[in-house]
Amino acid sequence: TAPLTWLGRMAFWPLEFSVWPLVGLLVGVTLVVAGVLVVGGLSIEAARRRTQLVGQLRFAVTQQDLRSVLLLRRQLAAERPRARSLVRHLPSGLGRRLPVFTRDLQSLLRWPGVRILRVALLCVGAALALRGVMSGTTPLVLLAGVLTYVAAMDAIEPLAQEVDHPTLLGSYPVPEGLVLVQHLVAPVLVMFLAGLGALAVAWVVDPAPDVLLVGSITLVSGAVCAVAEVKVEQSDAAMFSPEVAGPRVVFRTLWPPLVAVIGLVPVLIAQRVQRDGGDLVSPTVAMAGCAAALAAFVFTWVRYRQDLHATMAASMRGETR
Repeated sequence: TAPLTWLGRMAFWPLEFSVWPLVGLLVGVTLVVAGVLVVGGLSIEAARRRTQLVGQLRFAVTQQDLRSVLLLRRQLAAERPRARSLVRHLPSGLGRRLPVFTRDLQSLLRWPGVRILRVALLCVGAALALRGVMSGTTPLVLLAGVLTYVAAMDAIEPLAQEVDHPTLLGSYPVPEGLVLVQHLVAPVLVMFLAGLGALAVAWVVDPAPDVLLVGSITLVSGAVCAVAEVKVEQSDAAMFSPEVAGPRVVFRTLWPPLVAVIGLVPVLIAQRVQRDGGDLVSPTVAMAGCAAALAAFVFTWVRYRQDLHATMAASMRGETR
């Protein structure tokens, strides 16, 4: 089914004629002609602006600033929020009882269609990769973890917006960690719903009872661990010596995808148990529980991180709290 394979079959037309190479050739010629026709309407100012954004994007990648990378990529793709929310009016009592969650919903309901499609496709790809893990291709669990990691980077947008405004965050009459951890509820819900749809696609591809059983168990641990990989940027990098800074950068680079992969390890456990002919439920649930405990630890760190840093800073100055 590769285009170059179809093109190569044209050399074998004397032996076996196929119309598919003509279709591929027609599509290629059409794209070239369409490009020549529309290139005259290209805006020079917009092209220069995109060139500047690409330069900023490269710099952000070298600095490992994933937040800036995401924002610059959205500007390059002209990805803008919806002018109108998918749900016009949320329940009036929801904002009074759960203001942070309501604010997150308002942000998520203004996602453009391309972002919704991107998250859905990433989760479907992760689900199909995990189906390949169940079939015996163990390394696909790494691919599934990376896909959920990328999808979660979009899902945690409300939390990222809060971190982008530290002055506003510090003005709230509640601890900063409490606000941040409340921002994690909506992303977990988004990943759970996207994973639910991806599980349905995987079941359609392979309608086996084990797919639903293992997928349902992994869905919970995968959703919470995908959100737990979020890194709240720290401003105390200068406190670390150069000998410690290198390993710290490596750890901060590998830790988020690793957490996302750990959330999907129950599928790997189920693969081993299935191969040995044992019961799938108990070991899969146990591994999912361990992954969820890791996510709970990360959420706890997000809640009390600011307090711990303040205590450490006071101790270094010889103060007492």
